[in-house]
Amino acid sequence: MKPLTAYTDYRAYLRDLVAERRKKGSPCSNRWFAQRVGMQSTSWLSSLLQGRKGLSQASAAKLSKALGHSALQARYFTALVVFNQAKDATARQDGFLKLQAMARLSDPLLMRETQYGYYSAWQHSAIRALIAMAPFRGGGDHAALGAALHPTLTASEVQKSVKVLLDLGLIERDADGTLKVTAAAITTGRKASALQVDLFHQQTLRLAMEAMDRFPKVDREHSSMTLGIAPELLPMVKDILADARRRIGELAEASETASQVFQVNMQVFPLSAPYLPHTSLALNTLNPLNTPKAQYSPGATA
Repeated sequence: MKPLTAYTDYRAYLRDLVAERRKKGSPCSNRWFAQRVGMQSTSWLSSLLQGRKGLSQASAAKLSKALGHSALQARYFTALVVFNQAKDATARQDGFLKLQAMARLSDPLLMRETQYGYYSAWQHSAIRALIAMAPFRGGGDHAALGAALHPTLTASEVQKSVKVLLDLGLIERDADGTLKVTAAAITTGRKASALQVDLFHQQTLRLAMEAMDRFPKVDREHSSMTLGIAPELLPMVKDILADARRRIGELAEASETASQVFQVNMQVFPLSAPYLPHTSLALNTLNPLNTPKAQYSPGATA
């Protein structure tokens, strides 16, 4: 079983824990768990694992004590519960950063073996791309590298990012000390979560907004479409976007004269609840199973 700090979902952890205890012959019944937390219902654990019930911080502390967690494990488990049950993006981001910090303390080797930290900040990918284009030795080059980015970074910020990339094996030093990009693929590893990638997307979306003021139109492209389609066509739209990303990536790989780093973002998301045409919007909003029959309806393009 993975260590507790390898989990970003407390229910997944508890499911694996129950299976592990059952395999070892340790107590793992619904009743045993309910008694340890002070719950009267013997179906409490099943309801929790199926997502029908949540877990309070007080109950998390009792459960952690019953499971014999260390002090760090107890803090991580409680923070994991808070993170999973957070109601808004800011709380989830704060919770995730706390988990990440505790995971790094408990298992620094695992943090290096995976590329868990690559998406923690937008500058890691940007600096790696810059290093791929030009020789970089460190020292005074940190300031020059930071000044080349938009928005600019301090030498200290660049130095920290370079260390992250070295630890993750995404760059390496030549015999003369020059940094170069390795052939290592960018993988999220077993500790990755969709949230971390979502946080990266939030950062690049913020950069996209700032770019509208930072660069003239000739140096950027901002475009959008608002239209109606059948939900069953969404996978096809995603495939089209994936193909566009692949083609842009192939174009970049084939270029031997790259001299500037660009960020390319693609998003598609709903702006309404699904509903049947020619019926009440209010009625269909209450019934999300209703889906539009029309495959396409005209919208706005910008």
